[in-house]
Amino acid sequence: MSINNKLKFNIFSTLKIYENVKLYNLKKVKKAWYAGAFKNNDTLINEFIFKKRGEIFSISDSKIIQNHKFKNISNHESIIWGGFIIPHYGHFLLESLTRFYAFNHSEETIVFFAKSLDIPSWVREIFEILNISNRVNIIAIDSIINVKNLKIAKAGYELETTKYYQKFFKSLKIYDKINIKFLNKKVWFSRSKLKKRFIINEDTLEKQLQSHGWTIIHPELLPVKEQVSVFTSANRIAGFIGSAFHSIILTKTISVKLDLFLLSEKTNINYINIAKARNIQQNIHDIGLRSISGNEFNKSTWKISSSRIEKILTILKIKN
Repeated sequence: MSINNKLKFNIFSTLKIYENVKLYNLKKVKKAWYAGAFKNNDTLINEFIFKKRGEIFSISDSKIIQNHKFKNISNHESIIWGGFIIPHYGHFLLESLTRFYAFNHSEETIVFFAKSLDIPSWVREIFEILNISNRVNIIAIDSIINVKNLKIAKAGYELETTKYYQKFFKSLKIYDKINIKFLNKKVWFSRSKLKKRFIINEDTLEKQLQSHGWTIIHPELLPVKEQVSVFTSANRIAGFIGSAFHSIILTKTISVKLDLFLLSEKTNINYINIAKARNIQQNIHDIGLRSISGNEFNKSTWKISSSRIEKILTILKIKN
C-alpha cells in the first residue's frame, strides 16, 4: 500500500522513513545553517532540526530556502540523513556523528551537508575508522536533493545539554588496538603548538613533566588512529581541557585515568556526559587559570604562572 509523504517505520524503529522529500543546503553563516528537509505542504521534518545547547541552530524557513535558485540539484532513490559536518574535532565527534548509532540499521548512502567539499583530512580518517567511508556522500552548500525515501534518526547527542542516548556512545566503541609507544605511559596532551587557544609557558610545565617520565604529545599533529590509541594504551592522561580528549569515545574499552585542567571557572558538560556514559575515571581540576585575551572563543590565550605549574605537579603527585 502506498503512503506517499506519510511517516512509516522500519523494523528497527530507529530510522524513520519519509517519502518524496526535498533536502536543501542553502548556506552556512556564523551562528546558523540555512538548511531544511521538507515533506508535503512544506512541512519540516522534525528529526532534521539541528540543535545546539538547547537552541535550534538550523534555519529551516521554507520561503527563504525555496525562493533561492540553487546551483546543484540531484535525485536519489533512498538515502540516510547523516547530519551537518562541523569542521571542529570535538563538535564533529559529538554533533556530526550524532546519528551514527542508526547507520548500520540500513545500507544506503549516508548524506552529510557541509559548507564546502574542502573538509579537514581527519574527517575522512574518522569515517575510515567507523568503516563508513564508502557510504558517505558530502553535499556542499547551494544544493537541493530530491529523495524518494529519506531515512532519518533522532539526534543521539545534543551539545552542552544532558540530552543523549546511551546507544550513541555504545555505537562508537570501535577502536581497540594497542600502541606500544604509549603502553602504560603517563601522557600529557599539550596545547603548546596550537596556533590559537594556546597557553603561554606550558613548555615550562612540560619540561618538568618529562623529567618525571611523562610523555608529551601534540594530538593535533597525530593521525586520528594514533590519537585514539593513546587512550587504549596509556595508564594516565592529563592536560588542559580540549577536544582532543573526545577521542576517547572511539575506544572499545577504557581503563586509563584522566586529569583535565580547566581553562575557565565553568566545566563544559560534554566532558561530564562522556565520562558518565563511558564510565571513565576522570578528575576535573580548577587551578584558577583564566584567559588573558578576552572571552571570544577562538581568540582566547592563557598564561600559566610558576605557582599554577606547582599546583598541577602536586595534583599529578609529582611534587608534595
